[in-house]
Amino acid sequence: MEALTAQLRRAGIPHAHPSGALDLLVLHPEVAAQVLAGGCRVYLCATCGSWLDATRAIAHQDALPTHDVQGFNMPAE
Repeated sequence: MEALTAQLRRAGIPHAHPSGALDLLVLHPEVAAQVLAGGCRVYLCATCGSWLDATRAIAHQDALPTHDVQGFNMPAE
């Protein structure tokens, strides 16, 4: 969880904290794995708080055009 929080902060995600990292690990383990691997892009919906990979981010934005989906580049470690 600490490594995930640190990786989120390195990517410049505002308000990255351990409880958010825990939510990511529990609710979206496939996205958490991408974040920990680094060198990828993940997406956070600022409207509903969903974490998404690239494919799901496009579908989410298409299905809910009023939602604000923001992408973050995860630096390689």
